Amino acid sequence: MKTIALYSIKGGVGKSTLAVNLAYMAATNGRRTLLVDLDAQGASSFLLNVEPVRQGHTRDLLKGSRSVFDQIRASDYHNLDVLPTRSGLRNLDGRLYKDKKSFAPLAERLYSAYDRIILDCPPQLGATAEAIIDISDTIIIPVVPSPASARTVSQLYEFLQSKKIVAGTLLPLFYMADQRKRIHKETIAAVRATWPGCLETIIPFSTDCELMAHRRIPLALCRPRGTAHQAMLALFNELHSMEIF
Repeated sequence: MKTIALYSIKGGVGKSTLAVNLAYMAATNGRRTLLVDLDAQGASSFLLNVEPVRQGHTRDLLKGSRSVFDQIRASDYHNLDVLPTRSGLRNLDGRLYKDKKSFAPLAERLYSAYDRIILDCPPQLGATAEAIIDISDTIIIPVVPSPASARTVSQLYEFLQSKKIVAGTLLPLFYMADQRKRIHKETIAAVRATWPGCLETIIPFSTDCELMAHRRIPLALCRPRGTAHQAMLALFNELHSMEIF
């Protein structure tokens, strides 16, 4: 079993879209897959037509309690389950700071049930980030190729160094890129020069992702011949070649 986190300090960089499409492709490739929606906004739950958890305590999530397993929902797709968002996640960072816990108990109880666990993470830097990184084998960091977004990669690395956190594989990924724009090309080149671990695949800007959100289905079913899905497929194949999926 492997755990893959979609994580960025910055919001609005495509974490949920990536999480849903990678989870769908993992499932269709025969992996028993669980998408865990850790963002209180619940975008990945919404995209997969799964309602948020109305009851349930965040402490149960951290303990890996049996009640959490009762809240896992089957998606509309074979091999793909969802642990949907819950309102209490807005207070998760404070609880983690107070109790100094991690998601390890939850992950350990999920290991036997799934081949891949994909975490759609909230855009924050703190105790929640530490807990997520603690259990993740791979952290994919979506980066919109603008100076402000690219700066968050350095901030994450500095945070890990300051906390002496030994992370799994960190993979910056350029998302919503328009390589006709000079600033995008220059930013991509600068980040690649600073962080050699960047993924080769670049996900272009595409209105297909808006259509996906409107129809609430993965890109493979929404616009299979579109540039966005073809890029997502190239990304999945790149990650598969690295034995991540």
